Amino acid sequence: MLHPKTMKENSKNRFMSLQSVNELSLILGMSLDGFASAIENVNYKLFEIPKKTGGTRLISSPDPLTRKLQSKLYDCLKDYYQSVHPNCVHGFIPKQEAKASHHIKANAQVHLGMPYLLNIDIKDFFHSISTKRVRSLFANSPFYFDHEVSTALALLCCYDRKLPMGACTSPVISNLVCLQMDALFMKWSFAQKINYTRYADDISFSSSTSFNSQQMQAIKGIIEIEGFTINEKKIRLQSKHTSQWVTGIKVNQKLNVNRTYVRNLRAILYDIKTNGWDKAYSKHFQLEGNKINEEHLKSKFYLKIKGKIQHIAYVKGYNDEVYNKLNRQFLGL
Repeated sequence: MLHPKTMKENSKNRFMSLQSVNELSLILGMSLDGFASAIENVNYKLFEIPKKTGGTRLISSPDPLTRKLQSKLYDCLKDYYQSVHPNCVHGFIPKQEAKASHHIKANAQVHLGMPYLLNIDIKDFFHSISTKRVRSLFANSPFYFDHEVSTALALLCCYDRKLPMGACTSPVISNLVCLQMDALFMKWSFAQKINYTRYADDISFSSSTSFNSQQMQAIKGIIEIEGFTINEKKIRLQSKHTSQWVTGIKVNQKLNVNRTYVRNLRAILYDIKTNGWDKAYSKHFQLEGNKINEEHLKSKFYLKIKGKIQHIAYVKGYNDEVYNKLNRQFLGL
C-alpha cells in the first residue's frame, strides 16, 4: 500500500503531465462528455456580504457540480503550490503548513519592531485576474498545458471572465499568478535591505530607513507590470512613532491586538452577564422576529465569542493577562 505522501506526489505528477482534456476529465472523476457539459453550463449564485471597512463584497458561489470539480482541481494545484511557494507568502497556505510557519501571525512577525512600515492593498485582487490570464497561467511555465487543456481549466475556474470570489480554486490560483511578482519583490527587497511579505492582496514592506520616492515608484512599477492596480486609498506609511499594523496585528514592540477589539469584546461579555445570552446575541447579531430562537445561531454566537478570545491568545500568547481574564469571564457565564 502506497504511503499518503507518495500518493499525493503521484497525483501531483499526474496532473503536471496532463496531455489532453480527456486526461483532465479523468483526474477530476468525470467522463469527457460529462466534463465538457459541466464547464459549458456552470452556474453561480451571486450575493453580497458586508466588508468590515464598509461597503459590500460580491461573492460568486458555484453550483454543486462545479464546486465538486473545483475541489478536486484545488487538491492538485494546492499540492503543486505547496512545493514551490516562497517564504514571503502567508495567505491561502494549506492548513497543515500554515500551522508550522505560514499564517497571519508569521506574516506580522517579519515586520516586528521595524522603524518604518509600508502597507499596500491590491485593488479588486481576484476580479483583476481575468480568464485570459488564468488560461495563460496554465499554458506557460511550469504547466505548459496545450490550448484546449488551458482553456478548459480557465473556464472551470473563472466566471464572468474573471476569477470569482467564492470558488475554492481562486485563492491558490491567485497565489500562482503572483509567483513572478513575489520573486521580483523578494529580489528587489533583498537589494534594498527591506522586508517583504504578502498575505493575499495585502502587501507589507518594512525598513530601518524611511521609504523614498524612488522606492515607492519601484514598488508601484512592479505591481503594475504584473497586471495589478494599487488601491490608493489603502496605502499606509507608518513610523515607529505611530501605531504600526500588519494584517490586523500591531507590530511596534510586540505582537498585539487592537484596543478597540478588546473593548468591544469586554462590552459583549458584560452584556451577556447583565442581560443573558438570548438578548445579547439578538442584539449583537441584529436579529429580528423568530430568528432569535434558532439554536444554530445561538451556537454560532457562542463560537464567535470564543474565537475572538482565542485570537487574543493566538497573537499575544496563552500566558497573556488580558486573554486569561477575558477567558475566565467567558467560562463563568
